[in-house]
Amino acid sequence: MVEFCLKTFRNVGFLFGLILISLNVKAADSIELKGSELGQELVLGEALTLTVRGEDAVKIFETYEFGELKKNFVIDTVDRRSNRLRIKFYPYQEGEYVFPNIRLNDVNLKERLIKVVKNPDINIKWHELPQTLFFQKSIVQTAELKLPSDEWRLIPEAHLMNQSMREKWRLDVLDPVQPRENQYQLTTVFNYRGFVEPLSRRQEKIPSTHIKVRRPNGRYWHFFSPIKSINLHPLPSFLPADALVADLQWQSSKPTISVYQDVNYWYWNMQAENVSPSHLKNLAQEVVRQLSEVKSVIWLSPEMAIQQSLKEKEGGMVVLQSLQLTIPFRPQQWFWKQPDIHLRFVNPDTQKWQVESLPAGWNISLPKSVFWALWVIGFVLLIWVLKQFLKVSRAFWHWQKMRSDCQNAQSVKQLLESLFVWQLARHPHGKYQAISSYSCGYWLEVYKVDASSNEAFEKAQELIVFAQQSLYAKLNKDDVDCLELLKNQCEQWQQTESAWCLVWRALHTRSVD
Repeated sequence: MVEFCLKTFRNVGFLFGLILISLNVKAADSIELKGSELGQELVLGEALTLTVRGEDAVKIFETYEFGELKKNFVIDTVDRRSNRLRIKFYPYQEGEYVFPNIRLNDVNLKERLIKVVKNPDINIKWHELPQTLFFQKSIVQTAELKLPSDEWRLIPEAHLMNQSMREKWRLDVLDPVQPRENQYQLTTVFNYRGFVEPLSRRQEKIPSTHIKVRRPNGRYWHFFSPIKSINLHPLPSFLPADALVADLQWQSSKPTISVYQDVNYWYWNMQAENVSPSHLKNLAQEVVRQLSEVKSVIWLSPEMAIQQSLKEKEGGMVVLQSLQLTIPFRPQQWFWKQPDIHLRFVNPDTQKWQVESLPAGWNISLPKSVFWALWVIGFVLLIWVLKQFLKVSRAFWHWQKMRSDCQNAQSVKQLLESLFVWQLARHPHGKYQAISSYSCGYWLEVYKVDASSNEAFEKAQELIVFAQQSLYAKLNKDDVDCLELLKNQCEQWQQTESAWCLVWRALHTRSVD
């Protein structure tokens, strides 16, 4: 029994020792580099995956500098554990790159050539970026691509390289624009918010834009715009950091006559390219501050609305920022003076202050009752003017129609009827209301009042006398010659008559039509 107990104790102690030894043994360090799922070459959009195992290896690779690889690959740590680290390398563009030799303790990852080839499904065109950037301005990165079918999905994302770059840049990824089916245009706006020493120019790296495309099988392609450096130009030292650097376009609109002691609205519209919305808001606040100096007006809380849109210009795309400023106000006097309103901004070409002003002026405010009375009077006056214009237009039209009908008349009787129709249109409420009641003598009697000159009336007498002779007397000429002579006399009369004088006199008749 004692011997059995001793043997059992030795076996348990042996097992306990093995457990203690196994707990103190660390997993062996190892490095593995896995490439494309489609073959030996790496397709643009795929990633190289570097897997590091072992606690010592993980600690080393957490601070490992990959040197030249950073220029050609986006390095992203996707899985970190105490004894395993997985790092993905996404290529920026096609080409051949050398993955360097990595030696870690007894583990050695040999140098190898990585060939990145064109993606068979997605082709992305990155637009060129400008070479220079003024402080407080924006840069627009645009890309164009086409998806193979509706089963593919586009997911734009903003990708920042590291914490220091994240502190310097603010990225806004706009919604994709789809000009045609399955074709997209993506835009990323970069705003530099780091500190720049006055009068010092330097180069800054612009973050990469990340575009993710979901394939029908649920996996993703990852595309990154190549890292670019840009010359950053600071503002002159005498300018404040929040100055608006842009070619400003603005408009102001307020009522010509405002309503006394009632709420009126003053609208301002400001537009600038590639600027931060906050700078436009600062300028709008300055306008509100200047207006608040007018004490004869109660200024209510203003409203601001920002709209952002893309605009294509020579050299690339720009982001157009539009600010709509609405200022409600309530006048407390019938007459009040608005001061000069100054808009100050920095001209990006000259890098100097530029001031545009809305000149001072007097404004009229009327009580609501007076305002509406004037509105009604203006409306009635407008109706009267339209009515007179209609009279003049119809009178002139009837004159031109009479001239045309006289020249196209086929007989003397038809020519006279054209004259009778014209006069009846001018005097519809005269003695005779129908053409059948008209006579040459009555036509001449009425025309004597309308004639613009004695010469015109004499020519009209000759015309009527000759027309009566043609109708009732036997002339030694055939009918065709008589008609032509009558047309000539009619034309001579029309040339001596002033059409505009007849039109003016038409305004004094009760009706033209």
